[in-house]
Amino acid sequence: MKQSATLINPYHGVVEKITIEKDERIYEWDPLFTIKTTNGHLETVRVGLCGLIDSLEVGVGDQVKPGMVLAHVNEDLMISGSD
Repeated sequence: MKQSATLINPYHGVVEKITIEKDERIYEWDPLFTIKTTNGHLETVRVGLCGLIDSLEVGVGDQVKPGMVLAHVNEDLMISGSD
């Protein structure tokens, strides 16, 4: 069973790195995006879900703010093992 999920950005800053691509499978707590915040810190965006990336809504160099959509995921609802 699958469900659509939206990945929301929690930071003000600029997208420095994207470690995923459309149609790629992600797993719980994988690093997905690196955001350089307005105070110069690098923050990694991770989420507690598994699934396939349906779309990426930002690119490297894009300015982002909290609440912006980073990506959409077709989430797998099966329980998976993770430490």
